[in-house]
Amino acid sequence: MMTSFKPLTLAISLVIPLGISATAIASPAISGGVWFNYTYAGDSDRDDETFGSIGNEAIILYVDDQLEETPWSYSAEARYGPGSFTDRSNNTSGDDFSIHKAWVGYQFEDDGSLKVGKSQVPFGWKSVNFWPGDALMGGYGDQMDVGLKYTSTLNKFDYNLAYYHADDWGKTSTDTLDDNGHWGSSDTYRKVQTVVADAAMNIAPNQQIGASIQAGRLQDLTGINPDNPVDGDHSAVAIYYRPI
Repeated sequence: MMTSFKPLTLAISLVIPLGISATAIASPAISGGVWFNYTYAGDSDRDDETFGSIGNEAIILYVDDQLEETPWSYSAEARYGPGSFTDRSNNTSGDDFSIHKAWVGYQFEDDGSLKVGKSQVPFGWKSVNFWPGDALMGGYGDQMDVGLKYTSTLNKFDYNLAYYHADDWGKTSTDTLDDNGHWGSSDTYRKVQTVVADAAMNIAPNQQIGASIQAGRLQDLTGINPDNPVDGDHSAVAIYYRPI
C-alpha cells in the first residue's frame, strides 16, 4: 500500500527592533525584522536525505510616525530578499525588493482620518498577512492598493470609505506582492477605479460584526488594444465576525 504526504511548511519569524533618537518635531518608530521558511516535504526523497531546507529569507523595515503637535502621520513597510514575496512578473520593484505599504495620514478634529498612498483595503476581516488567510479570503485578504481612505466612527459603528485608483504603482503593475494571481497580471488585466465601503459594530467587549462592499473597473492589459482600455467590472460583498 502506498501512502502519500502533503508537503509540510513551517515559517519562523525573528523580529529585530531598531531605534532612532527623537527630534523636536518628530519621533519616528523604526523597527525591523527577519523571516525565513523551513520546508520539509514528506513525499520528497531529497528532503528525507537532507531533513528539509531553509530559504525564502527577507529583511523587513517598518517606519511609522505621528508628527508631534500636528495632525500628520505616515507609515511604510519595505522588504528585501527572496522571501519578500515580490511578484516580480507583475510589478515595478524587481526581484527581491518590495514596498508593502506607504501612506501619509491626516487626522481631522472630528476623529476622522484620511490616508493617501498605498494602504490596506478595508474589505472583510483583515488578517496579519496574506499567508495563510488569503486562501480563505480568496484574494480579498491582505490587499494594499493605491488611493485614498477615510476612517471614522458614528455612534456604535466604525466605518471606512475609500477610493483606490489602481492595484499598485505604475501603468501595468497588478500588485507589488504576490497575490496568487487573484487580481490578474501585467499581461491580462488589473483592478482600477475601485470604491470600497466598510462598517463594523461592537456586539460585545472585543467583538465586532461587519459588512463590506467594493465595486470598480478592470483594465485590459492583454496588448490586443495598445490603449489598454478600461472595459471590465468587478464587485464583491462580505459579511464577517472578528475579535478585536
